[in-house]
Amino acid sequence: MATIKWDTEAAIVASEATQALYKQDKAELDARLQSGCVPGLVADTAQLRLGTAEVTSAKSVKVATRMTKDELIAGTAAVVMGAREALKRSRVEAAVKKAAGVGKSVQPGRASTARDAAKSMLDAYAANPDAFRAAGILPADMELLRSRYDALCLAEGDAVGKRVAAKLTVRQRKELQARVEAAVDHIIGVAQMAFVNKPDRAKLYRDLVPTAATSKKKKPVPA
Repeated sequence: MATIKWDTEAAIVASEATQALYKQDKAELDARLQSGCVPGLVADTAQLRLGTAEVTSAKSVKVATRMTKDELIAGTAAVVMGAREALKRSRVEAAVKKAAGVGKSVQPGRASTARDAAKSMLDAYAANPDAFRAAGILPADMELLRSRYDALCLAEGDAVGKRVAAKLTVRQRKELQARVEAAVDHIIGVAQMAFVNKPDRAKLYRDLVPTAATSKKKKPVPA
């Protein structure tokens, strides 16, 4: 099983802050970074956050408050059917399409079928993010589905405190987090050479490394 060094939330925060700095320094870093490092980090971080999300997120509560139950059912089903259509028309493996529910129907007005369909889609995405990206489905699309699914769960009176994130095993989560940590470390290391004549800039990257004292602090704001 993969070995991890940081708290999961700290790893996510460090990754997001690293991505923010990278966008500012792309020209200096790209030639030094391993191929696919940043796209992989973005995808892995989104999947890791999705796999540890909780139904009680403020966003979900706002969605539940703003939309009626019927609107939530219809809105959830709309995202599911759109994603199914995108997968259906793409060249992804049949097993991925099946896991996502491609070919199944979602009965109009039925909260249970919309909720179950959304859960299957979110689980399939968590296990196959590359296939979803290949079909043109972005992390933002799945975040929209997650917020509507969570809001529908709230409207249905499900246990608010229950974790309903995509079904990632402990091994899967650790492997994801290990990749995130490795990519963040790689970017931080590369930045030390890229900014060898700009020590203050190099230090911004070193400061992204989570420690016992900083793991619970808010995400650092890049200069």
